Amino acid sequence: MPVKKLMALLGLVALLAGCTARQGEAPAPDLTIEEHAVTERGADQPTHFEFNDRIPASVKEKRAPWRKLPERRWDNLPAANAALSPFGYELVTVPEAGAELIKGRDLVVGHLSEIGPVAVRGDGKDFAFVAYSSSRGSILVRANGIQPWEEGDHYFQPPVFAGNDLIEVKIDGQSSERFILLQNGKEVYRGVAGPVITDLPLRRLATWNSTWVVEIKGDVILGGKSQKQALGYDELFEWRLVDGKPFYFFRKDGKVGISYGGKDQGARYDEVVHYMCCEPAMFNPAGNEQMVWFYARKGEMWHYVEAGLFR
Repeated sequence: MPVKKLMALLGLVALLAGCTARQGEAPAPDLTIEEHAVTERGADQPTHFEFNDRIPASVKEKRAPWRKLPERRWDNLPAANAALSPFGYELVTVPEAGAELIKGRDLVVGHLSEIGPVAVRGDGKDFAFVAYSSSRGSILVRANGIQPWEEGDHYFQPPVFAGNDLIEVKIDGQSSERFILLQNGKEVYRGVAGPVITDLPLRRLATWNSTWVVEIKGDVILGGKSQKQALGYDELFEWRLVDGKPFYFFRKDGKVGISYGGKDQGARYDEVVHYMCCEPAMFNPAGNEQMVWFYARKGEMWHYVEAGLFR
């Protein structure tokens, strides 16, 4: 096999394996995983609010400031404004009127009550975010203008940039079980998200290393490739970035493990709560750029677990 083709093949294998190390980049450090035993499942289960009362206050308080989730409220604007500033835009709060998007002294759109994360094109020439305006409804805001945005048609997932390409997902026709992925408005992928039982089956739209990532229930599609199939897992779920590197849970041979930066972190569980709805949904894994917290069972014992880069 020619050297160039061999190198290209090895690069694809590294991408599918979740390797995050670019040339000259240090490999991801191992996560610190702290497990706190809560109770045996015969006594209680993480299905109701009161289950959290079983977790000692000292455990809850230890990293309370770390467990900060991204918000869509108009009063959480620093990150959004940092992304918008190079374009000359700013989000400002207005008493009793939510927030306004301005450019210089000109009002672009007002009465904003929710603002999603701001995605920026790779070359810095465009941005995109979803917001809700009481006067205009849900809208997609970009550098070149504003357009209506029906969140339900997009599985409530805002668009993202993969390099210089705007990526969005849409329900395929009238069936929410199937989805279409659009790149700069053109269809590039069709997939099956799965049946709608208690929640939408398409869980996440993201990017990593300029490649689009879609999580459906039980699998992650990376640039058009099923990671469950590529990596030989029975299930792969709760994909996210921690410190810019992929984190996810996988199920294989009846046990649930954790992968971070392409490396098995060694932990094994019989069950990790995920994809729950309604009241039990509060026990689904949650995370941010620093850590992930979740509820897991080992044998008969339920644990509250925090996994992160605890410097």
